[in-house]
Amino acid sequence: MIKRFQWIPFSLLLLLILIMAAFTIVGRSMEEESAIQLYSHPLVISIWGALVISSLYIIMKRKLHRIKSSFLFHISFLLILAGALTTHITSYKGNIHLRENESSDKIYSATQGERQLPFSLRLKSFEIIPYQGTHTAADFRSTLQLNSDTTDIHISMNRIFEREGYRFYQHSYDQDQKGTILMVSYDKWGVRLTYTGYLLLLVSILSILLDKNSRFRQLLHHPVWKSLILAGALWGNYEESQAARQLPQTIDPATAEAMGNLLIEYQDRITTVEVYATDFTKKLTGKSHYHGLSATQVLFGWIFNPEEWQYEPMIKIKNSQDRELLGITGRARFVDFFNSKKQYKIKLAEIEGLRNGMGDKRRKELAKLDEKAEIIAMLESGVTLKIFPVQSKQGYHLIAPTDTAEIASVDEQNAMLIKNFFSLCYQSHKEGEDCVPWIEKLHHLQQNKLGEAAPSTLQLKAEHLYIHTNQTAIYSYIVLTVGILAFILLCIHLFHPNKRWNEKPFLLFIILSLLYLTYCITLRMIISGRLPFSNGHETLLTIGWLSQALAIIGNRKLKVCLPVGILVSGFALLASSLSDMDPKITPLMPVLNSPLLSIHVSLMMISYTLAGFITLISFAAILTHLIRTNDEVEERFLILNKLLLYPTLFAMTIGIFTGAIWANVSWGDYWAWDPKETWALITLLLYSFAFHASLIPPLQKSINMHLFLFFAFISLLVTYFGVNYFFGGMHSYGG
Repeated sequence: MIKRFQWIPFSLLLLLILIMAAFTIVGRSMEEESAIQLYSHPLVISIWGALVISSLYIIMKRKLHRIKSSFLFHISFLLILAGALTTHITSYKGNIHLRENESSDKIYSATQGERQLPFSLRLKSFEIIPYQGTHTAADFRSTLQLNSDTTDIHISMNRIFEREGYRFYQHSYDQDQKGTILMVSYDKWGVRLTYTGYLLLLVSILSILLDKNSRFRQLLHHPVWKSLILAGALWGNYEESQAARQLPQTIDPATAEAMGNLLIEYQDRITTVEVYATDFTKKLTGKSHYHGLSATQVLFGWIFNPEEWQYEPMIKIKNSQDRELLGITGRARFVDFFNSKKQYKIKLAEIEGLRNGMGDKRRKELAKLDEKAEIIAMLESGVTLKIFPVQSKQGYHLIAPTDTAEIASVDEQNAMLIKNFFSLCYQSHKEGEDCVPWIEKLHHLQQNKLGEAAPSTLQLKAEHLYIHTNQTAIYSYIVLTVGILAFILLCIHLFHPNKRWNEKPFLLFIILSLLYLTYCITLRMIISGRLPFSNGHETLLTIGWLSQALAIIGNRKLKVCLPVGILVSGFALLASSLSDMDPKITPLMPVLNSPLLSIHVSLMMISYTLAGFITLISFAAILTHLIRTNDEVEERFLILNKLLLYPTLFAMTIGIFTGAIWANVSWGDYWAWDPKETWALITLLLYSFAFHASLIPPLQKSINMHLFLFFAFISLLVTYFGVNYFFGGMHSYGG
């Protein structure tokens, strides 16, 4: 009897997956509020309800309550869904706008109308708190008072205020910074039910992992591991000669070193001029140096001798259409961006493109080309040279020599230094005199005024080491090449067991590789003062690191882990070095400044890494099936994948719901149907089919299971890359 009905929940689950995937596509062309309402359509809610009822029927008929850990795991999801339904029916979400010294007891919602609070709030003040020494916002804080109470209430990002079931979140503020907009959420029972489900979920996962009789522990001690140890035996840059032609004039190395040590506000943080110079040179030439000149020498060559450097063919142009536009065959000069009438060629091309219907691809290409000219123009104008300390009400920060309004507020002596610093250094440079004393004077002034806002000595040393030793782009190609070689050799061994497999060279490589990657990530952590999870580049580096660490650990149990780990790491590192994955180190956005960020992202990265392992192991099994059918090898690979599914799904599940708690703390919604949230849920539900293979006849065949796990990885790729580049949303940090 039960076999007749056990297909129903899985059919409903597949239908929901297809619906959610379709909604993310359709929602791209809709207003955000309208797109979100698709997910709460009565028909969609009824399908979720049917899924719950059919799942409960199967749970009871299979007497799953006898297996407590598994029963609790499934019941926790039902509680979470019940909490979501309760939130949908009973919650209220709106906002309250307050001006300084004004009170209000009314909240407004575009969809749910106005509601009166059982108390009133008065805004005492609103302030933007910057990172020390910069204008970059570290937090937004509203100070309020309740009714006639004189006690101050502080609401900021990731710091909420709760009273009588109403939760207040910092949402926005007025342009004049004299008013604040608070998000207000009332969800007394939905959140409690959902959080109870989260807690039960965590308890059940720990129970499954620790229970000696669980399926996970049975797989962990499967006799196949004893026979599965695979053993056997196997296995410079070209530069044009500087002497070929005379380079434009610039400062000497000693002066460049002193200039490079100066502090500058760049990319919303305080760092060294050397970092800015390195980025400047890389964006123009593709390298961090130029014909024996350091990046700082290149930068100050442009500052002091632009009339010579504008004729230097140093700008790397990859695109053939761009080269044709500029009228060049090799590298470009700055003057090549202008025609004989001094007209900007890119602007002319954009105007022509508007007439002829230029496509998005060409428009983006021109924007990238324009960026190369723009960074030179901005340097020449002086707006990027924020190296002079001045005081404001938030403390000292750095300004450029073009910030005349702020220069007017400093004392005469420092104003003279700001106005004359570059001209004094240029004059000394031109006359062959030492300008290092002027540089050291400014450096001392920076350190003295900025105080704790300045990077520590350790951070400055780490930054210097990082820009001179970080070669993750080249390194990614090396790791990927070695991974492909190791995987091919392992497959040859599987198909021809008489050909021995020697892991030692690859094990040595991955240990050295892991040490180097650990070194790079550690330097980024020291520089930024946080864990490396804030952008696509950093999360992919973390996946690369986890892949290598897991490969070394797993190699003791199963030798296939080593080539698979190197290969997964290689793909992750290669993706991290793509031009769209920005490697720059920046301060965290205020909403990201939460300890829950580290937990959420760490767990998601672990699950993605393990899913990558599962995919490549299934790929090896599929190859084995196609080239040399070997049911025993396929079955061994399947046992390994079944074992890996447990930590993969558990890490993904806890990671998703940790993110939901973080979202609830930050902006009052534990689930907002953002495209990345939705696709993460789709991925989790899709992999759950493999978890229930015993109830799905087609997946009970080994090769079918491997095919399913291989293609299921596509949903994960959509979650990570597709959302970033196609769907967008609040979680999008690529492109």
